[in-house]
Amino acid sequence: MTDFKVEPATKGFFRTTIKCSGIISAPRSQIQIVTAPVSGIVHFADSRLTENSQVGKGKSLFTISSATISSGNEAAKAEAAFRKAEADRNRLEPLYDDRLISQGEWLAAEQEYQRALAEWEPYKNNTDGDTALSAQIGGYITDLSVSEGDFVSVGTPIATIVGGGKKQLAVSVPQRYYSLLPTINDARFSTPISEENYTVSALGGAKKQSSTSITSGSTLVEMLFEFPAGNFPDGTFADVTLLGAERGGVLTLPLSAITESQGLYYVYVQLDEECYMRREVRIGDDDGERVEIIAGVDPGEM
Repeated sequence: MTDFKVEPATKGFFRTTIKCSGIISAPRSQIQIVTAPVSGIVHFADSRLTENSQVGKGKSLFTISSATISSGNEAAKAEAAFRKAEADRNRLEPLYDDRLISQGEWLAAEQEYQRALAEWEPYKNNTDGDTALSAQIGGYITDLSVSEGDFVSVGTPIATIVGGGKKQLAVSVPQRYYSLLPTINDARFSTPISEENYTVSALGGAKKQSSTSITSGSTLVEMLFEFPAGNFPDGTFADVTLLGAERGGVLTLPLSAITESQGLYYVYVQLDEECYMRREVRIGDDDGERVEIIAGVDPGEM
């Protein structure tokens, strides 16, 4: 004997769902890449600073010393070049005003002054040739690219700080669902690190945006959700079910009531207490528990 349950087919509220995958990470606004504004030797402000260290906004992280590198005091060189360019510019300005030099000579002097100023700017507030670097956001250091005493050039990445305020779920959606994206307003997801199912809205988050264009050669469209940060490490994979707006008057049945054979779908309709008939149905979306019945069953049938 097989145990089974019989229930009437009824209309009710239903929401479109799309199953896909996603990645959880910090949004760009929550990431600071600390780079070297000057060349020099890196010194840690705190010897205990390591990857995964928590840092507060404004915390001093490193200093870069430019006075002791073998190529000479970079700060002094930058200042000397700036002072010379400034003097040349000031000398030529009245001559240009009196039309005693060409516009080209004046523009060349102005360009050299601006270049020298840009190189001198990072050193202007240095103390004894040291440039201090601090955290612009509070969070955790996820990537520490240098060691104490390393030499860095201008623009070298030193560390990455990821803020702890928010997380972002980037969902990759197959192109065929592009027209449905405006109707999606929530997402349910699970991760390998937890058996729990989460819903973005229940976490206090919301849909942030969806792509309005498709990258050439890609078969996927990206949709973003944002929510308060939980215990989700950056790069966590997620199984995602996108949830559309609820629709009323939709006929649905439990997924367990559907059988499939050679690409066709069937249900068993009760004729009387002992007789059942297998009937083909046309199905629509499912939400993981119930499936929309487009044709084949009428409301009230068992």
